[in-house]
This record gives sequence, C-alpha cells and structure tokens, in this order.
Amino acid sequence: IIVDPGIGFAKTAETNMEIIRYGSSINMGLQTLFGMSRKSFMKKISGTEPGKRLYGTVAASIFLMEKGVDILRLHDVSANREALETYSRISGY
Repeated sequence: IIVDPGIGFAKTAETNMEIIRYGSSINMGLQTLFGMSRKSFMKKISGTEPGKRLYGTVAASIFLMEKGVDILRLHDVSANREALETYSRISGY
C-alpha cells in the first residue's frame, strides 16, 4: 500500500502546490507516490502547454525528492533520471 495524494484530480493549482510543498509529510507511515508529469496546474505556474512541461516536471521532481517522496510517476523518465542523479551527486543527497 502506498499513499498517492492525487495531484491534479479535482484540485485547484494552489491546493496542488500546497500538497507538493508538504511532500511526504502526508504519508501516514506508508510510502508516498507523486504523479507529476505534465499536470495541468503547471500551466498556471509557467504558462506552458502539456508537451512543453518537461522542465516544470523536472523541477517538481527534484523538489519532491528533497522532501523525501518515495516514488515519482513520470512520463519523461530519462530526463528526470538525469536531473535527479545530477542533483543527488552535487548535493550529496
């Protein structure tokens, strides 16, 4: 069993961002999964269309990793993996 807060499902952009800010603190003692790829609330942040939200997804992925989220569900695995590995090595995380 894992906790998935359901980013993007019937929530406002502000609510989604608040859930992301608190990351794994909502875990109820279980692993947490966040599905962040190309979510529509990112349009409110960056103004980009779904196919152009890679950078926003990568930024959110790094933030969530830093917050201790266990699992990231992603579309662009290679780009996110490269960014997360680079960040991990630089930060010593």
